[in-house]
Amino acid sequence: MEEGKSQKHSAPYLYFSLSNEDRESAIYFLLESILKSKDQSLGLTRTLSFDEDVNIYLAHLLFAISLPEYHDMADPFLSNNTNEVFEWVRETDDPMLRYFIFKVNADHLLVESTIFSPDSKLAKRFPAKKDVPNEKNEDRLSAILYYNQASRCHAGLYDKKTGVGEVLGKIAGQFDTYRQVL
Repeated sequence: MEEGKSQKHSAPYLYFSLSNEDRESAIYFLLESILKSKDQSLGLTRTLSFDEDVNIYLAHLLFAISLPEYHDMADPFLSNNTNEVFEWVRETDDPMLRYFIFKVNADHLLVESTIFSPDSKLAKRFPAKKDVPNEKNEDRLSAILYYNQASRCHAGLYDKKTGVGEVLGKIAGQFDTYRQVL
């Protein structure tokens, strides 16, 4: 690198490098997309059960899942088996890891049931597997359970209510609304 020039990219990535400005721009685009989607959905308004902190969380989540580092970190803790998720949580003494396991599994189910759902426009263009109707409801209930547990774990880490914990609780409480938006 030439002397006197600052490094443009904050960290090397496997597929692409983004400056902080590029990251902010991508997150802003995702946030605007979430708001537009919500505005175009029947029965949803910006003032009806839809909090701005959740909008920001969802935009950051969508951005994060586009990064290989996120998958390197989260994939070892993902499972389609609820019993396995709870077994992992019981086996660890680390409260941060308990929170993380619940959070990444909840986020995974939310994204998988929306963007990568067999019912989505994207999935219809690139079909993967046939979905079992009962499986959809079990995944929905698991995601709500995981978000509630992640919210409790986060509050327990700090011995008080936290902003992140409240966002996770809001997603659990209005899961179908946020899933409809995504």
